[in-house]
Amino acid sequence: MTGTNVVVCTSLMECLPTTAIEGFMHKCVVIVPDTAGISDYIENGKNGFIYKCNNKEALAESIKYVIDNREAMAEVKEEARKTYERFFQYDSLRKAFLKELSIKE
Repeated sequence: MTGTNVVVCTSLMECLPTTAIEGFMHKCVVIVPDTAGISDYIENGKNGFIYKCNNKEALAESIKYVIDNREAMAEVKEEARKTYERFFQYDSLRKAFLKELSIKE
């Protein structure tokens, strides 16, 4: 992902695509459909973008917005990294699993 600025996930079947998570990790702008589980982790316009599933025009608008507002994407990329750290980094996942299993550290 080095050198990548935008990750577009268009899968209708993947709930939590690792490509999107890697995008967060590498400070990329992530664009996903509203049906993907990863969209639960995105605040539209803040740490990524969500488009209406099966709506090519909405996807194109999201991509165009990112291209037309490149300077503003610096903050989105920083927020994407924070999302990775908060939800997907090893320590965060470990704590979430332990909590879900009611296991104290």
